This record gives sequence, C-alpha cells and structure tokens, in this order.
Amino acid sequence: MMVNRSKSTFKKVLSILAPLTLLCTLLLTGLSYLIYKLTLTRSAQASLAKFKNRLNQLHQAKEKPGSILSEEFAAFIKTYSDWCTNASPDIWTLTSFDGLKLNARYYPCEGSHRWLLGVHGYFSSHEELYPAAKNAHDKGYHTLAVNLRAHSDSEGNDITMGWYDRLDVLKWIDKIIDIDPEASIVLYGISMGAATVMMVSGEKLPPNVKCIVEDCGYTSIMDEFTYQMPRMYNLPTFPILPLTALLCRLKLGFKLNEGSAINQVKKSGTPILFIHGDQDDFVPFSMVHELYEAASCPKDLYIVHGAGHANSYFIDKENYWPTIWRFVDQYI
Repeated sequence: MMVNRSKSTFKKVLSILAPLTLLCTLLLTGLSYLIYKLTLTRSAQASLAKFKNRLNQLHQAKEKPGSILSEEFAAFIKTYSDWCTNASPDIWTLTSFDGLKLNARYYPCEGSHRWLLGVHGYFSSHEELYPAAKNAHDKGYHTLAVNLRAHSDSEGNDITMGWYDRLDVLKWIDKIIDIDPEASIVLYGISMGAATVMMVSGEKLPPNVKCIVEDCGYTSIMDEFTYQMPRMYNLPTFPILPLTALLCRLKLGFKLNEGSAINQVKKSGTPILFIHGDQDDFVPFSMVHELYEAASCPKDLYIVHGAGHANSYFIDKENYWPTIWRFVDQYI
C-alpha cells in the first residue's frame, strides 16, 4: 500500500511540475525573443529602445549641462551638420556578403590620397560622423561615413553588433582602394562602430590601412550584454542571456562570444588609439583598459576625464582631434 501511495504522490507532483516547467520554459523563451527584438533588430520595437535611451539622456542632461542633449551640445553639432549638409556628399553603395545593399556618404578632399573611413554607433547613422568628416576634411582627408547594416538607409533587419559589420567594412576598404590604389586609410569608430573597427583589426588587412582609432568600444558582444541586461531590463543574466545567445545563433548564424573585439585586437598588427571617457556608464570605462592591455599592436591610450558615453569629442573639444591627429600622423 505504501508503494502505491508513493507512486500516486509522485504522479500528482509530476502532473503539477510538468506544466509549470513547460510554462516557465515558454515564458523564458518568449522573454528572450522579446529582448532580441528590442535589442538586435530595427523593427518597430526599436523605437522603444531609443525611447528608453532618450529618457536616460534627458535625465543626464538635467544634471550635466555638457551632456549630449544640452543646448550647448546642439549648437556644437549644428556647426558640423551645416557643413556636411552643404558639402552635398555622394552616396556610395555596395552589396554585403549576404546580399544586403549598404550605403555610405562620401565627402571628397580633392588631390588627397588620405582617407578616413568612419563607423557610427548603435541605433545611429552617418550623421554621428559629421564632426569626423569636417575635421578630416580640414586635415586633408577624404571621408567615407558608412551606414551599418540595419541602420539608416542600409538594408537589413538584424543588428550584429560589429561582427558581420567587420566584413562589410572590409568591403568598403576594398572599394576605396579600387577607386584610389594609393589610398592611406584610417579606420575610425564610435561605440558599436568602435567595436566594429577593432573587430576589423584582427583580420588580414591591406597595407593601405595605416591605423585605427576607436572611441568607447566594448570588449565583446557578450560582455556588453552581460553588463546591460540587468541595467536596461532589470533581468538576471541567467538564464535569460544564454537563451538569448542561443536565439542569436539561430537567427544570425554566429555565437555571441565569437563577436569579440578583445580577441581581435590580440591578433592585430595595425596601430590602434584607444579612447574612452572615464564617466562612461553605457560601455564601462574598465573595458578600455582590458582592450589596451590585450592589444599586441603599436598602441596609445587617451582617457577623457568627465566624459560619458560617446561624447569625449565634445567634453574635450580642444584636445580630442589634435590627439587623434598626433597619433595618426605617426603612420600617415
């Protein structure tokens, strides 16, 4: 009789646990899919992520007059946006390895063989590179400001956080060299664009690529997800992140831990200037030290005191571009 009662109790517990386990699995899977949609696509849901970021920036703007939404910053950017608009850049296109039509803006500098290839950040566009285009032109450089896949007028729905973008940048490099075989090229990236150019650094590059400037890039996609998930969504990384990573692998075709800037700079022979604001709380300041220490190439480190994420060029207006050109001038 005791054996029968035990079996009966076990069956009852199992009948309760089985549907609960299934329900939890479905909920976690659904949550992981939602995070993927909010974070790694440019669907209508992307506006929610933008809205969250904007609220955060507005909060910062109230406390920090020099933040990227302050009136002072808007006036600063207008100078560059006016110049870039009046420059009437050409639109360049190419087709990615997986069939996407990608676009870029080309700002010429007549008679020069020096080029700056600029890469924007997450949920941004070539417009983020206006200051770079103007400063590069003043220095005698052509500028090619790309729009990454799934951003602005480039095709694609899935954001690959730099990993497939590195292959797209390689194609943009080839396009520049096809047009100007004597080109000397600087790669410049901000935030996700910075991670992208660092990921490019570990590939076999033509000798035309002379150096790289990265501003506030992350060590790896997985590291950035691990850091941001509790902050953006108030969710634990486990078990949500492993499920999201699995979904990414199924959707994108690569593992999140493959997308590693730190592993790529270890292989790089191209000189890199690492830039980061010491008040950055979107891509942790500590990451720049990890990247700098890991890099096996000629390198330099430029810390901007008081700068948050992606606004070092505004916080340290007097020194930002002169510091970059001092580094670049060693190689071009």
